Amino acid sequence: ATLLVSAAVGPSAFGQCQYEVTAVITPEENCWPFPASNVFPQGLNSKGEVVGWYTPCAIGNEKAFYWSEATGFVTLPNPPGVVFAHASDLNDNGIIVGSHTFSGVGAKGFAYDMKTGEFTYLKPLHAGVTAQTISAANAVNNKLVIAGARVISKPGEPLVSNAVIWMP
Repeated sequence: ATLLVSAAVGPSAFGQCQYEVTAVITPEENCWPFPASNVFPQGLNSKGEVVGWYTPCAIGNEKAFYWSEATGFVTLPNPPGVVFAHASDLNDNGIIVGSHTFSGVGAKGFAYDMKTGEFTYLKPLHAGVTAQTISAANAVNNKLVIAGARVISKPGEPLVSNAVIWMP
């Protein structure tokens, strides 16, 4: 017995999505005589707001930013001791997550509330301020659940980390 199967695929099944540039996200800086800032968008919420990080005038320490059509490019504040700041994601309620790298300490994941201007740091597994207490916050949803990573080894042991979820 022979089975003959016929299928037709319309032209739309083979079409590619077309994207259009609607905004170029850059800080307003005069970098002369240095090159322009390098900008790295990382997160986008359903409102079209963007977060990420940039290197001021291609030579400075990395800084976290927020962008919306209404506000334009806004550099997030840094608490004392922060040498690098990366924003990874944001939810629709103005909560931004990312990580701060502190001089001589390592990175700590944070949640930043745009409404209050307050940072909350995500606790590492082990106490003590060493490079092995690092954590990173990479994604946040509208229920304030944060996904990221943290070091699970004790200070002095080989560096081992795992994925974690923080809940309020």
